[in-house]
Amino acid sequence: MIFGVGEEGGSSGDEQDESHGAGSASTTLSFIFDSTSLSAIFLQGSAATVIQDLTLQGANTNQASGIAALGGLQATLILNSVRITNFGYAGLQNVNATVTVTSSTIDHNGLYGSLPLGGGILNGGALTLNRCTVADNFASTGGGIYNLGHLEVYLSSIENNYSVFDGGGIELEGQLITEDTTFTGNSADRGGALFWDASTAGAYLELNRSTLAFNDASTGGGVAISPTGGTNKMGGENIIANNTGGDIDADLSSVGGLNLVKDPTGITNPPSGWIYNQDPMLGTYSSIDGLPKAFALLPDSPAIDVTADPGGFFNALDQRGFPRPLDGNGDGQALYDLGAFEFDPWQTEALTVAQKSSDAYSIITDDGGYSGSMGNWLHSNAAGDFVT
Repeated sequence: MIFGVGEEGGSSGDEQDESHGAGSASTTLSFIFDSTSLSAIFLQGSAATVIQDLTLQGANTNQASGIAALGGLQATLILNSVRITNFGYAGLQNVNATVTVTSSTIDHNGLYGSLPLGGGILNGGALTLNRCTVADNFASTGGGIYNLGHLEVYLSSIENNYSVFDGGGIELEGQLITEDTTFTGNSADRGGALFWDASTAGAYLELNRSTLAFNDASTGGGVAISPTGGTNKMGGENIIANNTGGDIDADLSSVGGLNLVKDPTGITNPPSGWIYNQDPMLGTYSSIDGLPKAFALLPDSPAIDVTADPGGFFNALDQRGFPRPLDGNGDGQALYDLGAFEFDPWQTEALTVAQKSSDAYSIITDDGGYSGSMGNWLHSNAAGDFVT
């Protein structure tokens, strides 16, 4: 459903009711473009526009986007439960408007072969993503997102995006605030999850309680920052680990906060007080009971119960929407965990473990908790099982 739309571009094919995970009872619009079409939906002017419960599906045949928005920051676009997929250029282009995207998926865009900037999203305005997935997009730079403006990302997943050059997940040349978000499976030459060009005046990077794991790059598989300078906040309470090409490639002389970095070899002037050279003990990247996917923390993770000062803006929930902080290690004090996942020893769930030392193992709990040390779970419920 679209409310307050100014103009539409392109030509639509068949229209049908279909659900693609972006929302229930979603309508699908399929588009085939001529060589002059720029987007499926083109919005301009100062009127507020709301688009919800809609899938926009391109034919990946030319340099067209799913949605293009402009008209200045007074122009407002709200996307709710929308999927934008298979467009040859950026799925969403925000030229200079104010755009809020909630519970939506932007995937498989930028594959036409023209090597766009920002395969999933090209942002030059003010953009907020809340509970979104940006996945499987392709670009020359900024596989998932190319950000020139102000970008805020909350409770979301940036996964499996690819960039030929920099920023597999996000290329940052503006301002970025990210909280309770997972970056995984992203690839680039520099900055597999995130590349920040810190030479841009007024640019800054603030990561909070996010997990950047299993990304790939020649340098800076997790984060690469170049050149030195900028308002290099970096943020805190993150897990940056298990990335190919090193976890961080940057000079962090002006950075504070607290983060866990498993491989700090690419850091010049590593900040004091950070946790280095420790395995965060991440479970598999999976969804439990239909909740958003996340890397679970295993019971003996050094990222559990680390800090009383969470930083950021929205620190009461983890990526799945579970409350923070919790007493994860049973010492009677609730502290915030690092990363996008808050460990709950009492939660009814099954966790598949990636690795503990050299042995894989699983923890299965029905409705009981634990007793004894966290390094050796002993279930008070007879239905629980500990498998080594």
